[in-house]
Parts: sequence; C-alpha cells; structure tokens
Amino acid sequence: MPDRNVEVALDFLNTMSRDGMTAAINKCCTSNFAWWAPSQGEVQNAISQFEIIMIDNMDEEGLTFTVKGITAQDDRVAIEAESHAKLKSGSRYNNHYHFLFIVADGKIARLNEYNDSLHSAEIWGAIMAAAMAD
Repeated sequence: MPDRNVEVALDFLNTMSRDGMTAAINKCCTSNFAWWAPSQGEVQNAISQFEIIMIDNMDEEGLTFTVKGITAQDDRVAIEAESHAKLKSGSRYNNHYHFLFIVADGKIARLNEYNDSLHSAEIWGAIMAAAMAD
C-alpha cells in the first residue's frame, strides 16, 4: 500500500504544478479533504481564492516542485520538496516544504503542509493583502 500512496501524493504535486491546486484536489482527494498549515489552520476553503492570486502574479511557467525525499508508511506519505516560481514582478518564490499526506482508499484525505512561512509571507503577504482589499 505505501507504494500506491506515494504515487497518489506525487500525482497530487505533479497535477498541482501542471493544472493548479483545485485540479489536484479534484483529482486526488476525498470529498472531505482537509489541508492544514501551521500559520493558517485548515485552508481548503480558501484554496481557490489563493490560486487565482497566484496565477495572476506568476509568469507563464507557474509553480513547480522538486521532490527532495519521500518516506512512506501505512497510510502516511511524507515528502520533502522545494518549489520554484517566477513572479511577474521579477521576484522568485522558492520555498521549502515538508508535506504529510494521509491517504484513505487511494485518495488524499488530509494534507499537512509545513513550509518556510517567513519566505511565504515576504513574497505573498503584500500581494494577498492588496488582492483582499480590492
């Protein structure tokens, strides 16, 4: 089972890079999927808004992930990854992550995302604030 769960987690990241977060959720996740991050709590209900802001501010290459390591046991898949994106402003988003995927019946039921929240805030904070003010 861990190998299949790894495939599902990698498919999620690949789909997110290629087609976006909403597409990855629709393809790879359960109907009651939860996405949690330490600085925000559960974020699955805000994903579509954040995705629009990201698309509006990234160049045509979008967001890509480089997997640095994978550990899997039972229903859990841990992936260390690094993201890359160039913003239209010329800035680069280059974050480091530890994703913990919980898989149930071949679908992702929960994703705990740990990242460099300072880097994320430095890149996305002002952009998000401006978008929410509109």
